[in-house]
Amino acid sequence: MKELTSKINRNTMLSVLVGIIFGAMLFTLIRFIFNNPAPVHYHANFAVFFDEKREEFSGPGYFEEVQACSATESPRGRTHMHQPDNNVVHVHDKNVTWGHFFESLGWALGPDTLVTTNSVYKTTDQKALTFYLNNKEVASPFDQVVGNEDVLVVSYGDGSADLKKQADEAKKPTPADTANVQKDPAACRGSEELSFSTRLKNAVW
Repeated sequence: MKELTSKINRNTMLSVLVGIIFGAMLFTLIRFIFNNPAPVHYHANFAVFFDEKREEFSGPGYFEEVQACSATESPRGRTHMHQPDNNVVHVHDKNVTWGHFFESLGWALGPDTLVTTNSVYKTTDQKALTFYLNNKEVASPFDQVVGNEDVLVVSYGDGSADLKKQADEAKKPTPADTANVQKDPAACRGSEELSFSTRLKNAVW
């Protein structure tokens, strides 16, 4: 009787162990199949005007080098510009805000402030800092997620600027919808699906 009980216990433990292993393998397989999220890769347009003069962002420090481009390894890898387009925002990750984008330029966008590399702009009695997003004047978009084909204008001046005209200029030289169908620099991994090894690693861990 004791021998029969021992045999039943061994069989039970073996069944439990096989069940655990099978369950773990099934769980890993499910994670592997479904852990391949759609890649994030889209574009928006923007422009900054000071007293109706457009900022050209001509220095190399404003642009991400193709060789250094990555999806999420660095803040600048999540969003940036590539030469020669000084009006195209590249977005390679989820929940990228306009504040994140301006940070990638070495600037800072706050609730009522724009900080450049050498100046601070705020609304005063003489001049106003205005934000115009998708043909509508808005409060600072620093915490708003950059949307696909958004058009943002940041305008500082006496309030007489034609914001709609500036928004049209923001789409030049390259409209976001055009950038969306162009091939992105090869090193920008945000536009590609996860590799087999990365998916397997994510499924296991």
